[in-house]
Amino acid sequence: MWFLIRLILIVILFLLLKRLWDSLAGAVRKEGGLPPRSESSPQALVHDPECGLHLPLGDALTVYHERGTLYFCSRECRDAYLAKLNPPRE
Repeated sequence: MWFLIRLILIVILFLLLKRLWDSLAGAVRKEGGLPPRSESSPQALVHDPECGLHLPLGDALTVYHERGTLYFCSRECRDAYLAKLNPPRE
């Protein structure tokens, strides 16, 4: 008899924990989770002129220069490239 009562309590506890987990996971998805990536709308790739890396446009640092719009993968690449374009004057 006690075994059956314990089994029922364990099943109820499991169902309550599962419901709590599902509601927390749903709240994370709604509030701050990343949207699922869609393969039907790929993101445009841009080229970093300093290191040659191709990266998604949304991840690139953008610089508007007289040569046109330039895209960089990092601040280090951006600074190195711009230093070559505009060498310090003595």
